[in-house]
Amino acid sequence: MHDQKLFNRFLTLCDNGFAAVDSDGCILEVNKALCELTGRTESSLTGAGLEILFDSFSVETILRIYNAFDCHEISHTISGDLLQKKGSPRLVEIFVNCTADERWLLIKNRSFRKEMENKLRRSELMLSTTLESLPFDFWINDDQNRTWMQNSYSKALWGDVKGKSPEEVGAEEKITGQWQDTTERALRGEVVEGEIEYIIDGHKKTFRNILAPIKDDEKILGILGMNIDITDLKEALNIRDMLVKEVHHRVKNNLHMINSIIQLESARIPDGESSAVLDDLVSRIEAVSLVHEKLYTTGNNNLVHTADYIRDLVDHIISGVRAGNVMVDYNLDDIDLETDRIIILGLIINELVTNAVKYAFTGEGRHVLKLSMKKKNNEIIIVVTDDGPGLKTGTEKEPRGSLGFKLMDVLSEQLGGKLERQSSPAGCSNSLVFPVKKAEA
Repeated sequence: MHDQKLFNRFLTLCDNGFAAVDSDGCILEVNKALCELTGRTESSLTGAGLEILFDSFSVETILRIYNAFDCHEISHTISGDLLQKKGSPRLVEIFVNCTADERWLLIKNRSFRKEMENKLRRSELMLSTTLESLPFDFWINDDQNRTWMQNSYSKALWGDVKGKSPEEVGAEEKITGQWQDTTERALRGEVVEGEIEYIIDGHKKTFRNILAPIKDDEKILGILGMNIDITDLKEALNIRDMLVKEVHHRVKNNLHMINSIIQLESARIPDGESSAVLDDLVSRIEAVSLVHEKLYTTGNNNLVHTADYIRDLVDHIISGVRAGNVMVDYNLDDIDLETDRIIILGLIINELVTNAVKYAFTGEGRHVLKLSMKKKNNEIIIVVTDDGPGLKTGTEKEPRGSLGFKLMDVLSEQLGGKLERQSSPAGCSNSLVFPVKKAEA
């Protein structure tokens, strides 16, 4: 009795279909799983022949097994199609059992496993096809750092290394050492990215190397890696940098030549006012020329270290007017600005410093010019302060006119900022505030 209850309990919970049949193939009893597999009710199956369950070939095979019973237990496993009330037949595995007391069938659904196998096969095919289409070295290593998969590009570089660890590949010791270091870091969960150089067939190649861990939650299953050949790109960028540097060098030389011509003309003009205008023009051109000199002599062709540029510009202005009695107090943050913005800033500072040196520092004693540049939040603040007598009668006009101030106001607007002036008998202070980032066009 206990065994019967246990058996019935098993049939209820079993995922496989079950059917008890008589010697003629009439269904006597079924379990819930078989009803679910066929989409039929228990009452419709009980009392029906095996034809309601299986294709004709399977029915014939099952009955042949039963008819061959000779008092010894018979067990056979066959494959067949399980018919459904709705939908296509399911591929199943039929376990046929026959004893002196009973005959029964156990039906295992093979179609689900086959579907999963087909899906897995399709996924593997899609993955391998994708890898083969990649125009760079790509591979996947397992959690033991042995290559599990690689594409043809990778095989062309290193050979077929499936199942091998980095030290077993046979590449140069320097290369395998790099591999071992980066792959071990990736196996610890780190995404590794950088440039790496290999000597391949006697030629130096530069690759963008990327390694990333493959995770299931927190467990690392392996790593994927790629080497993207950027040798041609690096060479092209180097050539471009050389050409851009050459352009900056030529612009700087051309501006210097223009200044020399202006200075020659200035020396021929007897009128002091006209000569002073030309001198101011030379100073402004020098401010622009210095930017191109910085771009030519440094590695970056688009950004200028503003602090270095301001120091060199101010020192050049002071030495140009031979103001040996002026000391400059610098307090400059190290900020990089784009070429077009640093040119505008240089012109503004050129005007401010030139005005201070020419018109504020008129006495014989020592003078101090303070120049600060700070980055605060999203703004850059530049303050130029002198210890001269201040602007005449509190007005905002230069002693020889307002052209310089108008130029500075226009340039400040181009930076997206504002220039403010404060004057007193103790000196003049000019504050320029503009945004760190260039405004969108």
